Amino acid sequence: YLLPLRGVIDSPDIPLNVSRSALQTDRRVRSIGNFVAKKVADKLRSIKVEEPNFYADIWNSISPFVKIGAMEDEKFAEQVEEIIIFATTFKVNQTKQEGTDIIEGNDSNYTSIKGYINRVKEDSEKRILYCTDKLAQASALNLWESQGAEVLTAETVIDTQFIPWLEERNKSIKFVRVDSELDDSLKDEDPEIADKDGETKTNTVKKIVKNALNNDKVTVQVQSLKSDGAPAALILLPEQMRRINDIGALMEQKLPGLPDNHIFLLNLRHPII
Repeated sequence: YLLPLRGVIDSPDIPLNVSRSALQTDRRVRSIGNFVAKKVADKLRSIKVEEPNFYADIWNSISPFVKIGAMEDEKFAEQVEEIIIFATTFKVNQTKQEGTDIIEGNDSNYTSIKGYINRVKEDSEKRILYCTDKLAQASALNLWESQGAEVLTAETVIDTQFIPWLEERNKSIKFVRVDSELDDSLKDEDPEIADKDGETKTNTVKKIVKNALNNDKVTVQVQSLKSDGAPAALILLPEQMRRINDIGALMEQKLPGLPDNHIFLLNLRHPII
C-alpha cells in the first residue's frame, strides 16, 4: 500500500544473498516496514495539522493507498484513523464551532467521520449519509440537502470495501447511501380523505402503477415528499442489497447495474402524479 513511496533505506542488518521471498518474511525487514509506515503516517498527520488546505488538495491522490493500508495493516489503521477525510456538502458559513473540523481544498470541503458525527449526532443517531455519484444520484441528494442534511462523497471502487470495514471497526456507525431509503424527516404525513369506495389517492396511484409495471420484483411505494423541488419519482435501492450487487459487479470487473429487486417511489405531491 506504500507503492507511491520512493527512497533508499540503509541498513547493515539485511542479508543480501537471499531470495526475495525469504527477504519478505525476514523479521528485520518487517520491523523496517513498520517503521517506514509509522514515519509516513506521522508525516501525513503533521501535514494535516500544519497545512490543512494542501492536505485536502492531495487527498484524492493519496486516499486509495491510505485506505488500503488501513484495511491491510492494523497498526497503520490506528495511526491514520483521525486523518481519513471525505468530501462533504457542509458549508462553512455557519458558526466557527461547527466548522472547525472542515478543511477546504480542490474546490470542496472535507471532514473526518468524527467531525461529521459531532455535527449531526442529535439528528441521525450516528447514521452517515453518503453518495457516490452526484449526477446519477442528484434527485435523492437534492432531496436530502433541501432538508438540511449533510452528505459525504464516497469513492465508487475503494469505498465499496472501505465503508463496510469502517462499520466493522466502529459498530456504532452506519453508512446509508442517499438513494437507499428515506426517513420520516423527508415525508409529509398529512392524513388523506378516502373516496366513496373507501380508496385513498395513495392506494389508487399505487394500484395503477403496479398494474402498469406488472413486475413483482419492483416494490411500488407512494409518499408525499416535503421538498417543493422533489422529483415525481425515485428509484431506491436498499443499502445491503445494493452493496451485494456492487461487490458482485466489482468481482466481475464491470459497472454495477440496477438490481432486479428495487423500490419505485412515487411523490404524491408532484403535479405529474
